[in-house]
Amino acid sequence: MCEQDKLSWRQAFYTNLLCEFTSAITPSAVGGSGLIVLFLKAEGVPAGKGTAVMMSTLFLDELCLVVVCPLLFLIFPEEKLFGTSVGITGLHITFAIIYLLIIAWTIVLYAALFKRPQVIGGIIYRLFRIPLLNRWTSKAEEFTKNLQLSSKQMADWSLLFWMKAGIATLAAWSSRFLVVCALFLPFIPLGEQPLVFARQFILWIVMTISPTPGGSGVSEYLFSTCYDDLVSTAGVVFLITCCWRIITFYLYLFAGISLLPGWIRNKFHSID
Repeated sequence: MCEQDKLSWRQAFYTNLLCEFTSAITPSAVGGSGLIVLFLKAEGVPAGKGTAVMMSTLFLDELCLVVVCPLLFLIFPEEKLFGTSVGITGLHITFAIIYLLIIAWTIVLYAALFKRPQVIGGIIYRLFRIPLLNRWTSKAEEFTKNLQLSSKQMADWSLLFWMKAGIATLAAWSSRFLVVCALFLPFIPLGEQPLVFARQFILWIVMTISPTPGGSGVSEYLFSTCYDDLVSTAGVVFLITCCWRIITFYLYLFAGISLLPGWIRNKFHSID
C-alpha cells in the first residue's frame, strides 16, 4: 500500500472505532492510544507521522483534563463535585494523586514532543536495554527515532492548527460527557446538568487507574455512587449506569469484534 498523508473520512472512522475497541479490551491505564500507529500504518500513513498523531493526541487529551479540572473547582464547591455519597477522604486523596500524576505525565509528553525528544527517547531506549525488557530493544529504538521525527514535524505545525486540535479535543470529551447529561435529562432539573457534566471529569480521572479491561466493574461502581445523590428514585441511577456503559463501552466492544476480522484480512498485508 502506498503511504499517504491524509485519511478519508471512512478510514478515520474505522481507525477511531478500532482505537475505542482497543480501549474496551485493555485496562484503562493502557487505553487505545498505543495501537494508533499500527492502525494508521495499515491505512498507509508513515510510522513517523503516525507516531506524531498518537503523541499529539495523547498530549492534548491529558492537557484537556489538566486545564479543565481546576476551572471546575472554581465554579463548583468541592462537596458538589464529589457528591455526598462519595465525599470521603479516600476518594479526594485518590483523585489528587492521580491528577498530579497526569500533570507529571503531561509535562513528560510536552518535553518529548517539543523540548527534549532526544533526552526522552534516550531514556526510553536505555530502559528497554535492561534484561527483562531487552527483547523489545529494537522496537524501542524504532520508537525513539519516530519520536524525534515527530518532534521535527510538529515544529512546523502552526498555532492555528494547535488551536483547532485543542478545540476538537475539548469537543470530543464534551460529546462523551453530554451522553451522561442526556441520560439524566428526564430525571433531574435542567439546572443540575452542568454538575452532571462536571462530575464526569472527576470520574474519568479516577478511572484512569482501573486495572480491568475498559474499567469494567470500577467504572460502574464509581458512576453509580458518584451520581446517586442526584436522583431520589430507587433504581434510576442503576438503569442510567447500564445505559451509559452500553453506549460508551459495549457498543464499541461489539462493533470492534464485528469489524476487526475483516479489517485484519484487508490490511494485514500492509503491516511489516
